[in-house]
Amino acid sequence: SAPRPVESAPADLVAAAELVDCPATDPEVEAREDGLPDLTLACLGDGPPVRLAGLRGRPVVLNLWASWCEPCRDELPLFADLAGAAGSSLRVLGVAVQDDPGAALSLLTDSDVHYASVRDDEAATKAPLRWTGLPMTVFVDADGVITHTQRGVISSEEQLRGLVQEHLGVTDVFGEDVGPPLGGVFTVTQGLKTAWNSPLDERGIVGMAYGLALAGQKPVAEVQFCDYIFNT
Repeated sequence: SAPRPVESAPADLVAAAELVDCPATDPEVEAREDGLPDLTLACLGDGPPVRLAGLRGRPVVLNLWASWCEPCRDELPLFADLAGAAGSSLRVLGVAVQDDPGAALSLLTDSDVHYASVRDDEAATKAPLRWTGLPMTVFVDADGVITHTQRGVISSEEQLRGLVQEHLGVTDVFGEDVGPPLGGVFTVTQGLKTAWNSPLDERGIVGMAYGLALAGQKPVAEVQFCDYIFNT
C-alpha cells in the first residue's frame, strides 16, 4: 500500500544523523504470504519510500524500535555493528515505530548509528507482524521469506551473530579476534646514516613488527607497532 503523506523530518537533524540512504525496492514483485507485509513506509533519512514486500535479493534484518523504548536504545549499537561488518552480505533496516522523527534522529545521532531506517508513524506493521511490544527483530531471507521473528531485546553481539547464522545462513559478519600471533614475530629495523654535518648523525630509525596468524584458514597480518624517530 502507498504511504500516507507524512511530515518531513527536520532537515538539520537528517543531515546530522548521516543515515545510509533507504534502499530502492521492487515495486512490482508479488508479496509473499510468508514474507513481509505489503506496506510502503517513508524513509526516516534520505532515500525513497521502502516497500517492505519488495525487499528482495539479499537477506534482511528488520529491527522495530523507537526512541521511547529503553531496551531498543541498548540494541541499536549492535545492529550498527552488524550493518557495518556485513557489507553486501545482508541488509539491516530499522523501523521507527510511532515515534517523533526528530527524537528518533537525535537518538541515532547520539548513538552513532547510521544504518537506514523507515518511519511507521501509525504502527501499520503491528497487525501483520503481530507485535505487541518493542523491540522486535524480523529475519528475512533473500527470497523475501520470514525465517524467524525475535521478540524482545537482543542483548549481545554473540546472540545477534548466532541468530543471523542460524536463520539467514550468513557467517563471519563480525570478524574474529584471532588472539596472539600463531606464526611467530619478526622485526625489521633499518638505520639510516647521512653526512649532515660532522660527525655523521643517525637520521632515522624505522621499526616494524608483524605478527602472522591463521584464523579460519584465512591469513591475518597484525601490525603491532610502527615508529619513525628523527634524531637531530
